[in-house]
Amino acid sequence: MTNYPKSDYQSILLGNSFKLYLKPSALCLLPPASTQVLSVVSKQDFVLEDKAAIIWRARNMNNLEIVKQLYQAFAQKDREKILKLFEPQIEWIQNQGFPQGGKHIGAETVVNEVFAKFRVDWDAWQANVHEWLDAGDTIIALGEYRGTYKITGRSMCAAFAHVYRLKDGRIVRLQQYTDTLKVAEAMQT
Repeated sequence: MTNYPKSDYQSILLGNSFKLYLKPSALCLLPPASTQVLSVVSKQDFVLEDKAAIIWRARNMNNLEIVKQLYQAFAQKDREKILKLFEPQIEWIQNQGFPQGGKHIGAETVVNEVFAKFRVDWDAWQANVHEWLDAGDTIIALGEYRGTYKITGRSMCAAFAHVYRLKDGRIVRLQQYTDTLKVAEAMQT
């Protein structure tokens, strides 16, 4: 193993055990009290799914940008992008009385059992954000849902507030607040 001065690197704490040290061409992993490098990896060798790369991405993108990317990915039906933005065990909470209302755990569950149903049951389902509130690890999106329920042909517009929690560059939780009556009226046969 090679010893490098810590001052040559920018550091990011990984849990309580290790820090990731970054410099322009490489990264290395060290216990916080040590100067001995456990591993050095070229930036070109990053695998986007590992924790180091996620944290690297988080350093270069703020939480507001991450949540904005979610809305873009949803509009573009970009499943893979959505999954990369979500923590694998995301907690997704939608109002009771809203389609797929309740608590959903897991990125695949949210994409397959929540998002996919909107595409099946609604024409032109949209979540349009009009205002963003940035509170660091919490991002709030204020806007409105629009869509036409396929079975009834009725359109609706309902205000919403989405409260996101983020950690290490990924969305870990959503709490939805919306006018479920407007949605229910469109679905009423």
